[in-house]
Amino acid sequence: MDIDSVQDAELDELRMRLARMEGRNKRKSAKGSFSVKKKLRVAPITKRMRSTGVTPRTVRKADTRTSRSRQIQPRKLIFGSGTNSRSASRSRSMDIDTLLKKNVQYTQSRKVRHKNARTVSNKMPAGGKPYASRRKSMKKPKGAYRGAVMPRWAKGETKHILMNDQCTTVDPATTHATTSNPLTANGDETELDIGELKAWSLNPCLQGNDITQRNGRSIDGTYLRIQGHIRNSQGSAGSKAYVRMMVLAVKGGQTAANTSDSFVGGTPKASFIQSNLFKKIDGSIVGFESGTTAGDGARRVRSLQLPINKTLYTVLADQKMQLATTGESFGSSDRLFDLKIPIKQRTVFGISSDSSSFEKNQLVFVVYSADPKCTDTMVSNALPLEFESKYSFKDF
Repeated sequence: MDIDSVQDAELDELRMRLARMEGRNKRKSAKGSFSVKKKLRVAPITKRMRSTGVTPRTVRKADTRTSRSRQIQPRKLIFGSGTNSRSASRSRSMDIDTLLKKNVQYTQSRKVRHKNARTVSNKMPAGGKPYASRRKSMKKPKGAYRGAVMPRWAKGETKHILMNDQCTTVDPATTHATTSNPLTANGDETELDIGELKAWSLNPCLQGNDITQRNGRSIDGTYLRIQGHIRNSQGSAGSKAYVRMMVLAVKGGQTAANTSDSFVGGTPKASFIQSNLFKKIDGSIVGFESGTTAGDGARRVRSLQLPINKTLYTVLADQKMQLATTGESFGSSDRLFDLKIPIKQRTVFGISSDSSSFEKNQLVFVVYSADPKCTDTMVSNALPLEFESKYSFKDF
């Protein structure tokens, strides 16, 4: 064995010890890069070794030259192992910085956009318009209202129909045709019996171009207001009363009983029929009982809490009241009501000249009463009622 091989073995053993020591201590230089030059100072330099410093660049070049250069090559550098070369650490840090900058910008832009989209009501960007209003499209809305192709705000002026408790020319329970003006003067109060149901149609509309008439077969309702009072005119010896007030929109597809004009062009009319007004919890359909036979009084009181048959009627308002006698207490015998109802019902008429030929969405004001004693007989003219209504709609 010659001296060169002995020196090479000692040199390799020193390098392995140094590598184990550095692996345990994980010491780095001040700049975070590994210097091969410092490692070579530990080993003795012989005449046959190169006197110049060995860098990773020269090591890679020397790897293809001689076996001696391959023996003095430093151990393979792995990122994150505790020792980094200068060029590797520099290029790696540049890549990290670039990726971080890109990711931060991308996340911030998404976060800002997402936050604005979720907190529209709290954000008011520059320009005066909220964030959501800039993203509105002009396509047709697909909400609950799917009436006309033209939206209601783009139609003509708002027209109004005025009705009151004296308007009896249009009966919501029948399908008779009329061409007369349903608007009549409001006279005295309309007197109701205790145990009676009475209904008024609130949106009959004649064909024409007048301010109270429609142009076409359909109108789009926007608002309804009903204002009035009901009282118990009985004396101290009279009867008390329960009263229920409802505003219903008849959806259509019904036929009126005992009438030959129940269909308009093969389409059933939207007639108000009190025999299919309620739907019990078991699914059965019942009506309001206005008879005077045994048990009718109890059924009338029971109907105060029955839910409306929503298959045929849309409930716009529903309230209950108790009316005492005039001698009991102040205000308990008189009730004031003011119903303000925004509506989206589109009313369709079967015949252009018929104001009561409703195919869809006849608006009906329903008032019925019951005796708390469940008496089968009705008390005549006990509940004077007075109201007036204003129905607003859009027309071409």
